[in-house]
Amino acid sequence: MSKMEELEGFLLKALKPFTHRNKGSYIDVTLKQFQNEYYKEVRRNARLTDHSLKDLKRLGHPYAKEGGVKKGSLGHESKWQVHKQDGDLYKAIKKKSIRQSGTGEFISSVGIDQNDVPYIGDIIYGTEKMVARPFFDKTLTDMKKRFNIIAEKNMKKATKKANKTKVKSKGKK
Repeated sequence: MSKMEELEGFLLKALKPFTHRNKGSYIDVTLKQFQNEYYKEVRRNARLTDHSLKDLKRLGHPYAKEGGVKKGSLGHESKWQVHKQDGDLYKAIKKKSIRQSGTGEFISSVGIDQNDVPYIGDIIYGTEKMVARPFFDKTLTDMKKRFNIIAEKNMKKATKKANKTKVKSKGKK
């Protein structure tokens, strides 16, 4: 995979004041869980198999801008999901986490390197003939509640752990 910035998809960044060198810190654990959950959902939304290319042709090319997708016409309500064809797009979805050594930032990403799937922009943003299917953004929107639950659960764990840790005070000798 090339540089993180070249991924088309989702990028989470925790700035230095909120990160810790310890891999078990609240932020690191939470971002990793966000990334894993998001990765699973993006892959699920990029591998529909309920229609073959022949089916889509028979349905009048429902992703064409002229006809467009009518709610329920494909058997699912989300016109932004992607039907799996040869599996290249699905296999190209990657996750990557790095800690910037100079800044201490923790970066967590899920995306597709455009070198692996050069047409990813056409799927996400559409073309003059094809509707956009922004499955990264829509997956993120659908997952807001789940992300909040993960963050809240991890914050409670971190708070509980912090409360159990004895604080050394500088007392008089």
